[in-house]
Amino acid sequence: YVEALFAECKARVEDQIAAAGEREPAPARSTSRAAPVPAPRRAPIRAVRGSVPQNGRTAPHSAPPNEDGLASPKQLNYLRSLGSQNGMSYGQVAALAEETFGKRELRELTKKEASSLIDQLRSEAA
Repeated sequence: YVEALFAECKARVEDQIAAAGEREPAPARSTSRAAPVPAPRRAPIRAVRGSVPQNGRTAPHSAPPNEDGLASPKQLNYLRSLGSQNGMSYGQVAALAEETFGKRELRELTKKEASSLIDQLRSEAA
């Protein structure tokens, strides 16, 4: 029970962090005049024709896999966590995804499909 609760909390925190990273932070209003903190330096993306960058970024010339995008690792982990909370094995959650969306593997789900399956499992848990 504690592991399942921890996994759910961790998934929610990671979702909050990801959501915070998607929107620009509000400018800080500080009364003290601290020295400005330099922005971290990032290594340039080196694209090699026919390869995928190893830093998790897509190369500038590549297109997204599809309009909706595949389910995020956080969504997939949360699906596994919800499944275990409902007494389901990974295979049973995958079978539910196949029955509902025709996808044999959870990692084939789109973000919308994964979100729908999460909602379904959460309603079953309640």
